[in-house]
Amino acid sequence: MNNFNSARFILSCIQSESSLVCSIVRFGIFAGRFNSVIGKNTQILCSHFGWQLDDFVCGKINLSNFSFLSSFYSNVSYNDTYDAQFLTELIGVRDSEYQVLFSDSSNLSPSELGSILLSVATSRS
Repeated sequence: MNNFNSARFILSCIQSESSLVCSIVRFGIFAGRFNSVIGKNTQILCSHFGWQLDDFVCGKINLSNFSFLSSFYSNVSYNDTYDAQFLTELIGVRDSEYQVLFSDSSNLSPSELGSILLSVATSRS
């Protein structure tokens, strides 16, 4: 489960109409946080996103898609964004959505394309 879905799931349990579900989740977060999966996940989410535990539990954290995307994109470097766009285009070439023709009318072989994809995907700037 990704961070976004995990946060939404935990918050929906905290805000559940079932008093049993609310009690179990709140106990897991506040009393058993080191032994509870929900408690551990809540701690990890709050630490990862820099949220205060009380704000999260009280529903004061914006969990909209826009908020998560903004948070994600603000932490992605220009080079990583460029590499991701380049990989998308290379995959498009591989899957015949795009075509690259050189001046002599040749194009990239599947092995050449695979080598470029691997190189870009595994390089660290």
